[in-house]
Amino acid sequence: MKNNNPVISICIPTYNRDNILRENMERLLVLPSFDDDVELVVSDNASTDSTSSIVRELCAKYPDKSIIYSCNSENIRDLNFLKVLSLGHGTYLKLLNDYTSFSDADLRMMKEKIRSIEHDEGHSLFFFQDIKNMKRGMTEICVSDVNQLVRTLNNKMTWISNFGCFHRQLPSLYSFQDRSRFMILQMMWLLYLTETSRVTTLVNITSYRCIEVESNKRTPYHFFTPHVVNYYDVLDSYVKRGLISKSTIRKDKGRLLKDFVGRGIKDYLFRKKECNFELSGSWGIIWKYFHATPYFYVILLKGSFHATKRYIINICHAFIKG
Repeated sequence: MKNNNPVISICIPTYNRDNILRENMERLLVLPSFDDDVELVVSDNASTDSTSSIVRELCAKYPDKSIIYSCNSENIRDLNFLKVLSLGHGTYLKLLNDYTSFSDADLRMMKEKIRSIEHDEGHSLFFFQDIKNMKRGMTEICVSDVNQLVRTLNNKMTWISNFGCFHRQLPSLYSFQDRSRFMILQMMWLLYLTETSRVTTLVNITSYRCIEVESNKRTPYHFFTPHVVNYYDVLDSYVKRGLISKSTIRKDKGRLLKDFVGRGIKDYLFRKKECNFELSGSWGIIWKYFHATPYFYVILLKGSFHATKRYIINICHAFIKG
């Protein structure tokens, strides 16, 4: 019989990625540590491809594995993250992108860590990818408040594969349903659970494997809106309450430029690479949030240099051809 009380539920929201989902589910299902203490939960956000038939096929192929599948009658966008968590029976509910998997060693470690603190109701637990400022040899770090959390993580908080919670914490997430328009529910949940917990443990995961997702569809939102505007609007609400310091925000902006947003500026605004996101008004957003950040001017100098270099090369090519 399948365990009705597994240690961990791996919760995957998905939409129109049938073949990617198939590959990713198989990566997880064949892990030796995927035993009776693990279940795989898939919430299909009203896909129009063959997602449902693929999941049924995998259920038949792996009859000894616990797989839960649900298909929404309509696309509920980011609320599907909450839906898939609500379908899990595990002591811990691990949110995961449909293109992301991890190693057997990390699954085994996750189960052991969950068991070690599952009865401590004042404890929150998150498994994060490649926490940069971990001291050599450390596998986890504990924080006691949201200020420490932000100083440790920055925008890694927005990646859904980094979120998870104990089943006992799930009811508290429903109060955020009306904020799904911000497209960073997982970040809001993370901050809230850290704020309301006595201690939060961040465990470093180094084995996440991501399948490349190709998209030729126009994404209906601005590239910098969730990652900059909404991100700092949420953090600013904590600054106003005195829970995050202004110096933490200054530090965070520098790291965000180096780790993520800076690449978007270089690739999409300077190098004009193809982008599936809306980009109009980008410079206004960037200036508003980063004009006081020194590293912003480093990016401007580098970008201007490459743009000028490309312009000169194009002129030379045109002259040679002419």
